Amino acid sequence: KNGSGVRKGVSTFMGDLLEQYRLKEKGEGSLLLRQQNVNDEWAHQIGKGIETGIGRLHTLDLACNHIGNAGVRDLSLGLAQSSTLTRLNLGANQIDRVGLDVLADSLLVNTTITELSLNSLKFGAYMKYVIPPPKSDAAGDPEIDLVGVAALDAAVDE
Repeated sequence: KNGSGVRKGVSTFMGDLLEQYRLKEKGEGSLLLRQQNVNDEWAHQIGKGIETGIGRLHTLDLACNHIGNAGVRDLSLGLAQSSTLTRLNLGANQIDRVGLDVLADSLLVNTTITELSLNSLKFGAYMKYVIPPPKSDAAGDPEIDLVGVAALDAAVDE
């Protein structure tokens, strides 16, 4: 941890990641952090950034990193607040059933994510779900479609 100034106490690499994220706030885009050694601490920072509404990010690729259940928990807090993110890739991380349960809870609240990739998790199966857009009831309130979450739950139980 050798960052300085605003980034004091933060690793230089994490500072670079945060800078990439900060630049995304100026326009819509993708944050592609595949194979960047992102761990739980960094997932926490990314989740905080999403939670505070920084940027108009539509794609977040965190595949092939070192994110575990703690990181997915912190990331899920941000995902629950996101109104722009449509694609999320968390494949090839260290997420197990506990982390997937937390992620599923955030997807019940988030209505914008339409594609979720979870390939090569601790279960070894390829999972990619396209989540249908929410329907509205007669009063205009969104009805939560649990098809993707139920399929994820069934796949994990197998």
